[in-house]
Amino acid sequence: MNHRIRSLAIIAALVAVPAVASAATYNIHVGGVCSTRYTNGKGAASSVGSWSGQISINASVDQRDSMSTATSHMKTVLDTYCGSGNSCRIFTYSNGAAVVSRTLAVYSTAWNITSINNSGGNAGGSELSKTSWVAEIFTGCALASKIDPSSHRNGWNHNDTNGKPVYHIAGKGTIWWTFGTTKAFLPGEDDSVVAFHSAAGNSNTSSYSSVCSTPKYSNHFAYNGRCSGESQHHLNISKRFVCLLGGGC
Repeated sequence: MNHRIRSLAIIAALVAVPAVASAATYNIHVGGVCSTRYTNGKGAASSVGSWSGQISINASVDQRDSMSTATSHMKTVLDTYCGSGNSCRIFTYSNGAAVVSRTLAVYSTAWNITSINNSGGNAGGSELSKTSWVAEIFTGCALASKIDPSSHRNGWNHNDTNGKPVYHIAGKGTIWWTFGTTKAFLPGEDDSVVAFHSAAGNSNTSSYSSVCSTPKYSNHFAYNGRCSGESQHHLNISKRFVCLLGGGC
């Protein structure tokens, strides 16, 4: 076989080999209660984060009716983006933290998730869920009255994160038009909607003044020693983790 024929044979063999898709890094954004996407999560999340060389996903998760529906949608998102060699970081706001927590506990799928980052997370439930304030703040969808501490804390195993680390940032501030009245329902420090016990991943509903306080559920951590809480109320904290991790503000 002469040199020309040999070269053509090599080229033909290379063309015949199927292309292998390179692995991608996805940043999954999950909104709050009564939303269907992160960007209508009832907070200040005007856009998803942006990281060079990574792909941001505005997750379609319906949180208007039930946690089971939201969990099912969350599973579909994770199945789509967080397998086949890809890796994912998850950014949640408010009740999105509860949806992700429940999804990890209910399903044992080995998704490639490097971290879950909760801004003003409501995985431990909000005492406002059973008050008239819920209609004012969350526009009164069906799920909004079912996200109280008892429902969330007894609804799934919060210690089961499928081995994934969960990081928390809690807000500390007052939504001006509440005039501070929601604080009467929320133990310890709060962001006018969610108390530290919920936003910090604590395993009980005691009054907490530090995000670093224990006891916490397994694999739950305060982010980077930020113990005192962020000076932002609940409607402004949605993008805090995105900002801190370089995704733009």
